[in-house]
Amino acid sequence: SASVRALDARGRTYTNNTSLEIWKISPFLKLEVAAPTRLHRGESVNLQIRLENKGTENLTDILVRDSLGKVGRIDLLRPGDLKVLQKDMTVSQSMLDEFSVIAHDKAGSEVYVGKRVDLRVQNSSLLIQSDPSEVRIYPGEPAGVTWVLSNRGEELLQNITLVGDGKRRILKKLAPGQSVKM
Repeated sequence: SASVRALDARGRTYTNNTSLEIWKISPFLKLEVAAPTRLHRGESVNLQIRLENKGTENLTDILVRDSLGKVGRIDLLRPGDLKVLQKDMTVSQSMLDEFSVIAHDKAGSEVYVGKRVDLRVQNSSLLIQSDPSEVRIYPGEPAGVTWVLSNRGEELLQNITLVGDGKRRILKKLAPGQSVKM
């Protein structure tokens, strides 16, 4: 915990206090989280959470949490034992998921381990521009415009429909970084 105190120009005192928890990470408990490095928006993912007792005594009353809440509980993890928990989730945006595990040793002391997992959702971006950017014509004359579609994202876009002048044009796919004139 810490506190701070200051005086303003009129001599009035201002104070504020704060505190934080400091977790002692234990070498006796090993945590690994298996997750894909890149995801598509709205994709369901299955995270594998591996806990291993690397110590010489039993660990009990083990609580596994992540940024979104409780993942699971394990009653007992004997020395050398390995347990795997799973978490299914649908990811709609990139996020940093923080996992924490609290267990108890035979003396009742807390044993802690944590891990951060970066779940990165691929960016999708479709841009449409005209070529030329401005057209000047006399009334009644036809205007010729080329539309340039650009995939500025990180993933393949499919079934792209361009609508203009009452007509529809369909492009089956557009790779990341690719541009097409229509």
